[in-house]
Amino acid sequence: MKKIIYVIASIILLSLVTVVLVFTQYTSITVDGLKDTYQMGESIEFSLVVKGYGSQIEIPYLSIKKIGGQGIIWSSIYGTPFEPPVLPRSFETNWHFPTTTGVPIRINQTGTYVLKVEAGGQNVEKLFTVN
Repeated sequence: MKKIIYVIASIILLSLVTVVLVFTQYTSITVDGLKDTYQMGESIEFSLVVKGYGSQIEIPYLSIKKIGGQGIIWSSIYGTPFEPPVLPRSFETNWHFPTTTGVPIRINQTGTYVLKVEAGGQNVEKLFTVN
């Protein structure tokens, strides 16, 4: 009888742990250093931090679009999109743009633009102006 109670208690505990792990996964996105205003042709620089808790490291997708304009003028994805799932764990990834191997981000048309970052089901948008 004790073995049956132990097995049932173990199954219940394992189920609760699984539910907690599944429902505590989260991702947060922070954009630092993006200025409010740039001059035409000035290099647009900023840092990106994606952190959270989950079974995979979230890969950010970034884009810049002119407000009222047609289409995306710059976009990028960073990381390895095929990382194998693992047990849930904390993660934090940091990038600086432009990257050391990337081309500087420059806009040669005045207007208001939006930088959009997507990762792990979260979206962050930051507005900036080019004069």
